Amino acid sequence: SPGQCPVVGDVARQEARDLLGLPADAPVVAYVGSLSAEKDVGAAVAAVADLPGVHLLVVGDGPDRGELEVQAAKDAPGRVHFAGTLPQVFPALAAGNAVLLPSRTAGIPAFFVEAGLRGLPVVATGVGAVAEIVVDGETGMLVAPGDVAAMTSSLRCVLADDGAMGLAARAHCLARF
Repeated sequence: SPGQCPVVGDVARQEARDLLGLPADAPVVAYVGSLSAEKDVGAAVAAVADLPGVHLLVVGDGPDRGELEVQAAKDAPGRVHFAGTLPQVFPALAAGNAVLLPSRTAGIPAFFVEAGLRGLPVVATGVGAVAEIVVDGETGMLVAPGDVAAMTSSLRCVLADDGAMGLAARAHCLARF
């Protein structure tokens, strides 16, 4: 049941970060999905590049991986971590402080519900049915596709709010899903 999805605690976060080779004390933003043009992961790399000290965990694979690795090495050296495909999504959620989806298209991303149940805020493009899950300014933030500056400022905001949006996301997802 959804209520059995616990908020990620410090021990689970540290274990996930150790498993994925992420720093213990830096803010981590997680992206989970295909590495393809319509997902616009390059915008995620660019947004994190403008946030000193913030790391991006990229879970998934696809045709754009090589190009994204080059961009990451150039724009945010040592701060973008490509984990490939994981057998379970939980380590990515446990390792992150927030979730980012820069996609130009989306249906209803079930991953956002899972993130919310775990107490993580989401920054996403307001496409598809994303707004049914992410309440802008309350459980996360919605931005226009391709708007890297808005992604950057939204990530800065959700990472600075001491978990309030994550707790609101959990309450919202428990009530709706």
